[in-house]
Formats: sequence, structure tokens, C-alpha cells
Amino acid sequence: MIIDLEKAGSNIPEFVSIENVGNFQLLIRIGQTIRGVDGTISPRVGGVALLDAAGDYYLTLLANNTGMAGDQSLTLDLGSKSRTLRLIGVAATDISISDWFNQNVKDTAQPTYAGVILHGDSWHTLSGGGWPYGSFTSAGVEIAWTQAAASGTWYDISDADLVSGELNLCTQDSGQITVSKAGRYLINYSLTLEVHTANTHVESAISVNGTESTHGMAHQEGRTANTEYQLASTAILNLAALDTVNLSIRHVDAGTITLDVEMADLTLVQVGG
Repeated sequence: MIIDLEKAGSNIPEFVSIENVGNFQLLIRIGQTIRGVDGTISPRVGGVALLDAAGDYYLTLLANNTGMAGDQSLTLDLGSKSRTLRLIGVAATDISISDWFNQNVKDTAQPTYAGVILHGDSWHTLSGGGWPYGSFTSAGVEIAWTQAAASGTWYDISDADLVSGELNLCTQDSGQITVSKAGRYLINYSLTLEVHTANTHVESAISVNGTESTHGMAHQEGRTANTEYQLASTAILNLAALDTVNLSIRHVDAGTITLDVEMADLTLVQVGG
């Protein structure tokens, strides 16, 4: 089908309507120049109106420019009505809007952006979803972990009575959390312990893959024997995928001293990449 528009200004209609036709190729001819709808048109066409099935409303594609020599904006005028914009192909893989996003942006996709700026509230609606996070707890019950500890030696606190709290993209086993995603994690912990020797200096630490971090260490001196006291701290650590995190404890006095851990809790959540 060819639509022939004469150059004479008053003879060019404001709209050209095509109704009750099947598949066709639309060509626009102005004077002796013929261009397909996806080609450069000069003089330019100001807009193309798309009527709905009843012919009551229409959408308008507008080329908001004064020339077609360079990149220009194409406006879709929704006619002050609520619309749903869909790109439909034979299969989902047929749809490509790479000039806009350069990646898959469907609700089942995992697009990557250089940055996101939010100017309002945000929250997660998927139960159990969100940023990677994990926790374990003694759930208010004494775990009765005990260790005859040599001076200066770190001991991992591992006990089956340490149970999983909330987990997302993490696993937990007996007080050891494994993260599946790399990134910076905020880690908070506390533990209650008892030392059977007076004036004992005890330290706690966050252990990553069996190595104690100097970030998040805590220190306490038990001035009297058989007295409960607490160690707690916090840190942001850079973790790799499949890194393990647990709590460790040691004393720094001479000789072998028995350390009892009665309660322990740890929570971590990813706060950055």
C-alpha cells in the first residue's frame, strides 16, 4: 500500500486513516521520494496515530525534532488514558530493547545497573528475599560449650545447639555460616561465657575461613572466678562467595584455663558489593 502525499501544504491531510486491512507494507511518498516507515522521511511526518479497535481513542507516535539528521526523541502519546505498553514476539527471546537497557529487564531477569538512586521508601515484598543475610542463635538456652584452653590459642565455638535464625543466600551449621554471595557484610555478635579462674583476660573474634579477623574483636577481664560476663562487637568484613564465618575465643594468660561459653548469637547482612 502506498500513501501519496503531495508537497502542496494545504493538500496534505492532518491524519491518514487505514482501516479493515490485513498484513501490508506501508510506504509514504512525498513528491517523488518514497521511504518505508522505518526509513528517513523528508519532509518529515509529524506523527502517526494508532486507533484502537473501536476507533474511539488513539495513540500517537511523535517525532519531537526539527530534522532527522541526528539522534532524536520519539514520543508515545497515550492520549491521557491508562495504557499497558507491551512488546510482543514469537517467544520471549525475540523481544529486544537493548538500545535502552542493553540487557534483559523482565521480572524474571537479573539486570545489572551501574547505580540506583532512590528518592523514596523501598522495601522487599518477597518472603525470605532481600539482601543476603544469615544468623545463628543459642535461642536463650545454655549450650554448655567448654574448652581447656592453652594460652594464646584460638578455639572455634562450634555446637549443635547453635541453631539457624533467618537465612537468605546463606547456610548455617553448628555456629558456622557460609555466604553464597561476595560482598561487604555487617556482622554483629554477642556471647556469654564463664571463666573458672580469677583475673583471666579473654578475647573473642570473628573467624573467616578459620582465620580470626582483627576487626570486631572484643576483650574482657574476668576479675572473679566462676562469674558470667559478656563479649560483643561488630564489624564490616569483605567476604568472598563460599566464605565461612563463625566465632572464636581465646585467653592470653599463662597456663591452661577452662573456658565455658553458655550463649552465642551472630547476625550478618550484606551492605555492599
